[in-house]
Formats: sequence, structure tokens, C-alpha cells
Amino acid sequence: MSVIISLHDATLNKIELEWNIGQLTANLTVSEDSRKVLIVGCGISSLYCSRCFPWGRSVSVNKCAVEPQDGFELLKIEMQSGDNIFAQGKKFIIEGRAG
Repeated sequence: MSVIISLHDATLNKIELEWNIGQLTANLTVSEDSRKVLIVGCGISSLYCSRCFPWGRSVSVNKCAVEPQDGFELLKIEMQSGDNIFAQGKKFIIEGRAG
């Protein structure tokens, strides 16, 4: 079952992967109140990030979810540009309350 993370219209500022420890950090800003939200993933085994803008340029999130997949968790971020970000890891934690 997917866990939907309420980040529609949040700005994706940056994504970092600390290769040596397998930790991913996605830094976002929530539009309504400029609140910072971090999505932190540990045990990252794969990361896919397109940046082709098929729907036009945008830095805003359309939808975001985490779902279980074969003993791992899969983070899915769809951007309002039509691009997708997928990361597979052992666990994802949201810091700075989303939604």
C-alpha cells in the first residue's frame, strides 16, 4: 500500500546522495508557509531522476508517495514538469511535517 505524502506544489530545491553511506536527502519548500521538508532515505540501492521537462519547465512537485516493494521502499516523486524521480531504499523518513 502506498503512503501518499502531501507535497503538491512544494518546490524541490535539491536532491543529494551521500554515496559512501547510501543516504538520499530531498530538500523541499512547502509553498503555503515556506516550511522546509526533508525526505531522508537510508540504504539507497538505486536512484533515477529525469530532467527533460516534457510538460514544460517547473520546480514544483505534482505528487509524491512511498510504497513497499520487494522488502524495500520506493520513493516516487512526479514533478509538474512531467519528470519522475524514483529512489529505492531500506527506509524513507519525512522531517518537517508535510501536509
